[in-house]
Amino acid sequence: MSKSTPVSPSRPLLGALLVAASAASLAPYLASTVGLEVNTSDTLEAVTHAVPGALVLALAALALVGNARAVAPATTMVAAGMWMTGTHLPLLVDAAQGRVEWAAALWHSVPAIVVLGLASLCLVGATRPPETALKP
Repeated sequence: MSKSTPVSPSRPLLGALLVAASAASLAPYLASTVGLEVNTSDTLEAVTHAVPGALVLALAALALVGNARAVAPATTMVAAGMWMTGTHLPLLVDAAQGRVEWAAALWHSVPAIVVLGLASLCLVGATRPPETALKP
């Protein structure tokens, strides 16, 4: 069986990932402007939003500009999306129990879930054989 070269994710997918990662990174910092703050420390917001979001932004931008075909960046983006999503599950539980407004919980959580989904699609695209890849 011959090895095939992984293909890069499509440009629109990477563009959507850039938008989602931007939203995920900025969500806690824009929350006060729309009245959707949650009571957490700045350090926690940086660890759960800014750092993983910036990582995804950088890797997606490099993939977009360089037409990267590597699996490692896509895997790293999935891991960052998993981190952002996983760290927001307790916030969703708090909303379900009435301790936090649903709108605030969703404002902080949905961008992370979108990043995870889009990054997962990038990983799938990066590991597909060229003959089965979707064309951009």
